[in-house]
Amino acid sequence: MATADNQYYISIDMASALHPQTLLAYEMNGRPLEVEHGAPLPPVNTVKYGSKNIKRIGTISFLDRTPRDYWAERGYDYYAGL
Repeated sequence: MATADNQYYISIDMASALHPQTLLAYEMNGRPLEVEHGAPLPPVNTVKYGSKNIKRIGTISFLDRTPRDYWAERGYDYYAGL
């Protein structure tokens, strides 16, 4: 996933993406999300560290190889939070 300007991009493995606690959120506390909370549809992945979440999705790609990851390129563990 990447922001619309491609300045921030993260990737998660398929097992984490398909985990029952991984969501695309459209409301919070019964009300539509506001922009400051990532509206219209931010991903929420509770099985990963917060750095593996992206507030606003510009693009989503599904690949058969390990994609680029903003934090892994800076020395952090690609699978952080497993």
